[in-house]
Amino acid sequence: MALARVNRLWLDKVVDKSKQVQWIYDVIFSPNGSYILAAAGNLILVYDTAEGVLLDMLKGHRDTVYCLAYESSGKIYPQMSLTD
Repeated sequence: MALARVNRLWLDKVVDKSKQVQWIYDVIFSPNGSYILAAAGNLILVYDTAEGVLLDMLKGHRDTVYCLAYESSGKIYPQMSLTD
């Protein structure tokens, strides 16, 4: 039986759409597995899991976002930052 070769790469920071470097504090998959959300600075970055492309940047926090979660309904749960 042949084993698939897998290369894994983890970066603890990303570049957002405005070319700013953001540190990643939390990462979660959407309930259906089609999106990855990353808490990066005061943004939530939404990635497509199939293509690996950045789809959206959710803004609105005044401070760093440290935690992400989904509700059981599949909606994104309110995020946690130090000032929110």
